[in-house]
Parts: sequence; structure tokens; C-alpha cells
Amino acid sequence: AVVAAKVTPRMTFTNFPMVYTTYDRALSFAPEGRHQLTFILAKVQDGHDPRAVARDIQNTTGLQARTKQDFRQMSEDFFIKYTGVAVNFGITVLLGTLVGVAVAAQTFYTFVLENTKFLATLKAMGLGRRALIQMVLLQAGFVGLVGWGIGAGAGAAFGLVLDPRSPIAYKLSAGLLGVSFGLMVVTVLLAAFVAVRRVLRIEPALVFR
Repeated sequence: AVVAAKVTPRMTFTNFPMVYTTYDRALSFAPEGRHQLTFILAKVQDGHDPRAVARDIQNTTGLQARTKQDFRQMSEDFFIKYTGVAVNFGITVLLGTLVGVAVAAQTFYTFVLENTKFLATLKAMGLGRRALIQMVLLQAGFVGLVGWGIGAGAGAAFGLVLDPRSPIAYKLSAGLLGVSFGLMVVTVLLAAFVAVRRVLRIEPALVFR
């Protein structure tokens, strides 16, 4: 065999050496055996729907035919269902969420402790429980939105400057942003719950001490 050229393809999750050659030469290089052909890459002529063509191929040959998007989704589903990637990432996300909830709760609780006298003054002036709860929730929501905006913006900026040939896999979708926003809301509510309990237990008489 004569090596005519070398290419540097985009790095994927599972990289392995790849040789580009004709099918006849590949049969002569590869060991003899069954099922030597994994899949055939085809291009649809202009004016035809890829999904319709794939459906016609399946109905005619009985073999699977997938569009680019379907094939990509099949690959993602395989790694999620039959490898430990999803479990490892899930554990990492869970630990990060627990740490975030603990840090946020401690931050709001410290805020309440540092402003105990002011909160007691407000209660002594007749501010009701509902208004105090709304005040804490407003502060927690504002901090959560600012933090989520900074995090999402930093993540999007990282994806923009990332080299397409980088070994780091990056995908920021609308669904992922929605999940992260939901986690932020849960974190803020849990942190605010800890702070609100402390606020409601403050005695108005504390201001006179």
C-alpha cells in the first residue's frame, strides 16, 4: 500500500486510527470474514428529501437507512444507554448541584445573620411575615438570575472560542439551558427556605437589646 496523503480529522469521543481507501482495496487489506461492511455513506440528489429517500431504501432493501441527524442521535443514544458516560456525568452534575445548594444556602443564611438587627427592626415596625418572605425571595431570585446569566454566558463564550478540532466535546442546546435554569430555580428556593426560616424566627425585641 502507498500512503498518498495524511489528514487530521475532527477529534471525537472515541478516536481510533482510520484509513481512507476504496472498498476493493479495503477488502484486500482486511481479514476475511463476514459482515466486513459496516455502513455506506450516500448523498441525496438535490430536490429530494433525505428522510423520504431513507424510508424508500428501508422499504426496498429491508436494511436500515438513516439521515445524518438520525445517525447522530443513534450514536448519542448508544453512549448514553450502553456506556458509563451518562452515569459518570450524572454523578458529577449531582455532586455539583449539592455543593451549589450548600454554598447558596450558607451564603443566604450568613446574610440573614449579618442583618439580624435590621430585620428585627422591620418586624418591630410592623412588617409582616409575608413581606419578609417576599423580600428574601426577591433577593434570592435576583442573585440566582445574575449567577445563571453569568454562567450561561461564560459557557456560550467558551463554545465560541473553542477550536473545532479540540478533543473537548461541546454542545450547548436550548434544552440544556432549560435544565440548568430549572436547577438554578431549585437551588434558589432551597437556599431561600433556609434563610426564610431564620428570618421568621427573629424576635422584634432584639432591636432594643
